[in-house]
Amino acid sequence: MVVEGHIPELEFEIFRHCVKDLDANFKTKSLEELTASLCSQVKYGVSLPARVIYEIYAHGVNYSNTYVAMDNQENGSRVKFKSRGQNDIIAYTDETLKKLGFKNPEEFEKIKYKFPSDVTVNGIPVVPFPFLVIKDKKHEEWTKALAGISPSEAEFMTDLMTLELPF
Repeated sequence: MVVEGHIPELEFEIFRHCVKDLDANFKTKSLEELTASLCSQVKYGVSLPARVIYEIYAHGVNYSNTYVAMDNQENGSRVKFKSRGQNDIIAYTDETLKKLGFKNPEEFEKIKYKFPSDVTVNGIPVVPFPFLVIKDKKHEEWTKALAGISPSEAEFMTDLMTLELPF
């Protein structure tokens, strides 16, 4: 349902797991085995608002390669949010937001949850894990400002679909 005047929020969910060689295992193990491994080995989850991802995309080359890497390809740029950046955003949220270019981390609401214990995937119980939700308090203001960007900057919206995370 579209609400007149409401600007929808786009969020990115990142789940950090400790399954070794996931890509290689995907080729050799059954889907059930991989599902069981992932259900029991998620370390944490984090939900990031689009503005955080945009900052990483727009200014990633200026950040320490500890957090991000830019991968320029023929079909557009990709942002790789490295493991250290993922770990720091959950452990040191405000400090990491500052390192990513946000002068005032208070522009974001941080809500910590524990993933519920009664969730299953294909009948396999998911072991509860910490989950951090970061909400953008200035989402509408940022979105309206973003609406005035040039067509070349609008390429970001397409590039969001190629966001790559290291698994």
